[in-house]
Amino acid sequence: MADWKQQLGVYGVYIENGKIFSILQKDEGPFQNKYDLPGGSLLENEMLADALKRHMHRFDTEAELIAQLGSYDFLIGYEKAQIIHHIALVFQLKLYFAREKEIPLIFETPSEKPAEFVMLPLEKITNTNATPLLNLIKTL
Repeated sequence: MADWKQQLGVYGVYIENGKIFSILQKDEGPFQNKYDLPGGSLLENEMLADALKRHMHRFDTEAELIAQLGSYDFLIGYEKAQIIHHIALVFQLKLYFAREKEIPLIFETPSEKPAEFVMLPLEKITNTNATPLLNLIKTL
């Protein structure tokens, strides 16, 4: 019998000029080295919009939720007998990228480096280089 795990996450979609805001999952897991939508899990007692804004803040952006695109779920086989039931709540976003930042004073600790992202052309998304969620969003 397979070991089932359930993951619930909130994800954002931002498309501009035929390119979608994407991240490359570099860490271990079933989506290692695949492009994905930005987002992730919720903290205890966190609203969906707040969770998504928190995740987007890592990319030095401010996110405005425009519309809920839907909820989707996938079964993903992982490792030996583990199945992940991935539940994704997906929102359309408008992103505001940070402008020039003030130069920190010499005694101030510099802020964290923003997480990396790419604006991936929709036609470059394939089953081999992207997660099932990103492939599904490409078809909508």
